[in-house]
Amino acid sequence: MQTSMMLEFPVDEYEARIAKLIAGMQKYGFDAVLLSSKENTRHFSGLQSIVWDSKIAVPGLLVVTANGDMTIVSSTSNQPTVKVTSCLEPDRLLA
Repeated sequence: MQTSMMLEFPVDEYEARIAKLIAGMQKYGFDAVLLSSKENTRHFSGLQSIVWDSKIAVPGLLVVTANGDMTIVSSTSNQPTVKVTSCLEPDRLLA
């Protein structure tokens, strides 16, 4: 994980949140979760965007696997916002 310019919390807070999510996933046998709501995506990755309020599109889909891999799938035009506001390393982003 990275410390980006606009994170609301330290990276270790996001790591703790993800660890709890992964523990729950493993407990119930989930291979992955897909998070698309503003609240969940921001809670686990820090992603911020004015697009959430437009109700036209989702600025990013957060994918978390049971082994801890994470990625955000987003449009090419939204990639700069994802890089600046989320805690994911740039190589973990898909357009």
